[in-house]
Amino acid sequence: MSSDLKKINTNNLNEIMQDKGFAALGDTFVNFIYSLAKSKVVGKPLGGRVQGKVLVEAIKNSGLRDSSLPKRLSSHALSNAVEALLVYCWLHNLFSLEEFVSILSSEINVENLITRERERREAVKAFTFLLGKIKERLTIDRTQ
Repeated sequence: MSSDLKKINTNNLNEIMQDKGFAALGDTFVNFIYSLAKSKVVGKPLGGRVQGKVLVEAIKNSGLRDSSLPKRLSSHALSNAVEALLVYCWLHNLFSLEEFVSILSSEINVENLITRERERREAVKAFTFLLGKIKERLTIDRTQ
């Protein structure tokens, strides 16, 4: 990880989180890091798909939604925003792949992966925690 904090103003953060290119790549990236985290917790290779509503709930829980995006966005746009932000952070070396997987897996309890609903709650918890870490690492300049 780069030891420098990335300073970003709210306008730039908004642009990043609404960038369709980042969101498109981020969709695959989010599923990949979640699959790796889940595999790490379970101890065997597993695939996983992250539902948009998981990401929507996570961004709202993290408080990141309130500070960076317009008030009126669809659930689809909010989940795209999370996907865009995560892949942006990785592409700009704000977080490594290993950090993402470690952070997510630290919040997933293998015993809660037995039903879809319990796994969904674990995923919300894990992504909320991850978005909180991103919020801590980014220095968001709200003066612009």
